[in-house]
Amino acid sequence: VAGGAYKLWKTKPRAAAQNATIRYQLLVENVRIPTVEALQEGQTVRDVQNNLVIGRIVSKEVSPYQQPVPTLEGKIVMAGVPDRYNVLLTLEGPAVVSPANIVVGSTELKVGATLKFKTNYAYTTGIIYRIFAPGIPAGGTP
Repeated sequence: VAGGAYKLWKTKPRAAAQNATIRYQLLVENVRIPTVEALQEGQTVRDVQNNLVIGRIVSKEVSPYQQPVPTLEGKIVMAGVPDRYNVLLTLEGPAVVSPANIVVGSTELKVGATLKFKTNYAYTTGIIYRIFAPGIPAGGTP
């Protein structure tokens, strides 16, 4: 009982103060045009699990979605898929930046990890594509 009480009161997680504003990119793949149009610059983006703000969309790049397709010669080529798009969103928001990790809201950002997010008009999943944080060069390692 004493061990449980110690763990409950002494190791209670505390919210760290947000100490930096970062930019990061989310890649949303294989979406239809309604989702592309619903993701607009200036919108607030929230984490689906806890509804905490994880940033604001500052820019959006749209490109056609492509997938590998075999040819008759046995080669694999990238071919466009009709009515499907990739969206690269650049988000900006307050974060807790430490030497060990970067946390936005309560979500730890890691390049390559998936992130379910929503705006007032869209609900989708993206892949963390790139992180631009203070003290971390464009290559990604300090």
